[in-house]
Amino acid sequence: MREEKVLYRPEDISLDGTFRGGVILPFFHSQNTMIRKLEYCGGLEPNTIAQNAICRENVIAVRPSVEMSIKMGTLVFLPDSATLDRILTTTNHNLSCPPSERIGLRDIPEFSDCSYTLLLRPSFKTILHLRHPKTGRITTHRHPYPALPQFTLPSNPWVAALGAYQKVAIRSYSLDLPILHRIGRLTRHATLPDYFREVSPPVNCPSLTNSSSSEESSAESSVSGSTSSRKRKREEDASNPGVAEWVRETQGVNFLRLRPDNVGEYADEPSTSLQPIVVRDARLAPWYELAKVKCPQVVAQVSPPSSETEEEVLSPVPEVKRRRQTQPKRAIKTRQHPTTPQRRSPRLVAQ
Repeated sequence: MREEKVLYRPEDISLDGTFRGGVILPFFHSQNTMIRKLEYCGGLEPNTIAQNAICRENVIAVRPSVEMSIKMGTLVFLPDSATLDRILTTTNHNLSCPPSERIGLRDIPEFSDCSYTLLLRPSFKTILHLRHPKTGRITTHRHPYPALPQFTLPSNPWVAALGAYQKVAIRSYSLDLPILHRIGRLTRHATLPDYFREVSPPVNCPSLTNSSSSEESSAESSVSGSTSSRKRKREEDASNPGVAEWVRETQGVNFLRLRPDNVGEYADEPSTSLQPIVVRDARLAPWYELAKVKCPQVVAQVSPPSSETEEEVLSPVPEVKRRRQTQPKRAIKTRQHPTTPQRRSPRLVAQ
């Protein structure tokens, strides 16, 4: 019987053994100098990714313990060789044909079957924890990591390949990756048409005939700065309402939404974790007694009212404190009652 091939996802990697929480990371930010050339070589229109960096083709979801390793290029996802060959061929075609005849990176059906290899920096020797995306079984992998599985990413392989090239080129990996370096060099040295070049924003230069001082202009700009930034943010959200909604969905750590549309033999069942779910009673927290006095309405919403016997069982610590507080008060009262003879002053005795 043929063994089923299961592709892991970036969120199935952890460095501390926990798989809670998540971070959305883009391959290219809007200010990256290579993003314009990526759009042209990838057959896209100008500003397709530059003005919408948080899009499906440009992001991956990882665990918090892996975030810095991805950003620093310690862990890199490399597409398979067949996909790299297809990217190289299409890049040569798009650079040698008219702009209207370019092939878009979204129009290549072979990308749906792409699998990725996890590249590790040669000096990396940290233990990797991988969680099976179907069974939830957690395995531990140590250096030199002989049995790492294949991965699948929600992003476009073209974008992921150029993102891997940037990390590999900057970190000077001692790896033999000729196709990846050819793709990166072609994209980096590509000549863009005039309408694809980035236009610098206008600079607000002070007028030579203006009699107002620079202090007044800076004060006005500081007052209106926050208002204009909020207005500009609302305009951007209104022009592209899908971005804010997409971010809200993905930041909820529902990483199943980030899976590719066609994942082949990838497990379609939701991921399950073998970690036990710890349920803590809010009434055992140290702030509970203070909260009952300061904000009883909030406490009523956090935990339903319970009987006195149940409170004594669930929170024995406040009861012990209550006993300790009452004992000194009784001792103080007993000391006040005993009568002692009053001492008379020496003058009265002499008289």
